[in-house]
Amino acid sequence: FVMSFYNFSGGAHGNYYNLGINYNTKSGELIPFDALGKAPGAFYADTLAYNKELAATESYQERMFENAIEDLETVLYEDEKWYLSPDGLVFISNPYELGPYVAGMIEFTIPYQDLENMGLNQEYWYTE
Repeated sequence: FVMSFYNFSGGAHGNYYNLGINYNTKSGELIPFDALGKAPGAFYADTLAYNKELAATESYQERMFENAIEDLETVLYEDEKWYLSPDGLVFISNPYELGPYVAGMIEFTIPYQDLENMGLNQEYWYTE
């Protein structure tokens, strides 16, 4: 699930940010990122490469800071900066992390079909 926070302490606007929390529905334990892939190192590398490709597209480039692609790994792979949604694996970049406040939250979503090809453990596939 996603936890959303907002605070206003004066100034031009308030600040907000989201955190992604992922629990194993069978055990109730938090899911660490390295548990998502059958081969954790390869899964990490594949998701990072996918996110870099997304970040290089025009729609992301017009919202992100110049050279923000260099910060993707640091920002997107922090604890609680990703979550599993019905659409896929979503990575969160809160305002000011990869882009200005006006760009809002910048999310990177990898669809399940692509995650399957990257080796997502079957227990984390989305099913209705």
